Amino acid sequence: MADQSSANFDEMLTRLTPADRAAIRARMTLRSYEPRQQIFGQNEDNNRFMVVESGRVRTFSLALDGHEITTGIWSAGFSLGLISGLAGVPRVLSCEAIDRTTVRILTMAELQFLVNRIPQLGFELAKLIAGSAAKSIARAALFSTTSVRGRLIATLVSLGDLPDARTGPDSAVVTGLSHEDIASLVRASRPWISLTIRELEEQGYLRLGRMQIEIPSLTALASADSETAFVE
Repeated sequence: MADQSSANFDEMLTRLTPADRAAIRARMTLRSYEPRQQIFGQNEDNNRFMVVESGRVRTFSLALDGHEITTGIWSAGFSLGLISGLAGVPRVLSCEAIDRTTVRILTMAELQFLVNRIPQLGFELAKLIAGSAAKSIARAALFSTTSVRGRLIATLVSLGDLPDARTGPDSAVVTGLSHEDIASLVRASRPWISLTIRELEEQGYLRLGRMQIEIPSLTALASADSETAFVE
């Protein structure tokens, strides 16, 4: 999973004037979802996009054999459905809430109105989409050139880097995700993920609880693929 700053709609809004930010937010509506409730489905028509207000969401696709392939875990500020909405094509992914989640919704018709009214918004949206594409390419390169252990470590670091996960400057706690969820992100089997997570715990990089992974040092974990153990 990649750094979500490339697709952070709220971060993009900070580059607009206060009046323009207020005009955009005024046209967005709020909707809340319970944990594991579907937000939208793959191949659904898409005439709106969403921005995560609070909580975390999981995006995933369905393979030909019916199993789910998780493409990312995202939190506040991340935009959902913007690219397919602008392209006028059905949604390419499904999305569900992990926690109790609130999203802000804007129809594509409202977005077009706002872009006509706020020319700078169109340019900032183009930068947002370009950044998202660059991160997707980087993630694909990582998955094609890195060991499965390396992909697991990179995924755990990314999850720990989400704002809601941080517990200190270099520490984090990842909650609410099963080993099956993480295995889907890493593209590995659940037994292998469980075994390797326990190995990382024995080496001092993680502390495990029920549906909880504590990361004492994100920096140390990031280097765990080349080190043998971490002593706090």
